[in-house]
This record gives sequence, C-alpha cells and structure tokens, in this order.
Amino acid sequence: AIMVAYRVASGGLNGNVATAVVTAMISAATYLPAVFVLEEVLFRGLLDPYLHGSTPGPGRASALYGSALWGIWHLPVMSIALGALAVPYLVAVHTALGYVLVTAWRRTGNLAAPGIAHAVSDALRNAVAVL
Repeated sequence: AIMVAYRVASGGLNGNVATAVVTAMISAATYLPAVFVLEEVLFRGLLDPYLHGSTPGPGRASALYGSALWGIWHLPVMSIALGALAVPYLVAVHTALGYVLVTAWRRTGNLAAPGIAHAVSDALRNAVAVL
C-alpha cells in the first residue's frame, strides 16, 4: 500500500500491467539469491542474534533497532526524488517490514521465510514502479 501510494503521489499509474508482471518475475528471480545472501544472512542471521544476544523475552527493541539500521542500509539505492524525506521513509518502511521478517526468523530459525518475503516485497515494489 505504501509503494502504491508513493507511486500515485509521484506521478500516478500508467496501467502497464504486462510490463509490471514481467518486472516482478524478473525481480523475484534475481533478488531472491541477492537479498538472501547480502541482507538476510547479514541482518537477520548475524546482526539480529548479536543485538538480541541472550536477553530474555521477545526482544522487540533489538528487532526494531536492527530493522531501522536495515532501512539506513538502503540509503545508497534510494531514489533522490524524496530528498530530505528519504531517511525517514526508509527507516519507517524498513522498520515495519524488518520487524515482521525478524519475527519470522526468530520463530522459525530459518532464513528462507524472511528471504522469500523480502524478495517478493522487492519484486512488488519494482512492479509498482513501472505501473
């Protein structure tokens, strides 16, 4: 919903559904290995256990902090169209999504679920960008 709202606010949708579907398929196929190795292993597999440590309980603060860092990690690939809003946007969106991904990782102990969900969300973002 956030991606669609941003797209509408930044110029509207052109309705090119076929291009959006192809973009989503290509993005999912290429992003799955890339985001899994670079981001899921780094942020969920290594950073999250470090931040959460041996602290008892659900560790919401460490999950939110790691997810906010994950948002800042995306700054170099962010569109400059947002200008000064880029950092708050990245932190807000990635903290929300990252919290869900960290929760999936912690509950299952498996990086596949957050890796697939991450690749699918990126593929949908790219599809919406060409709509």
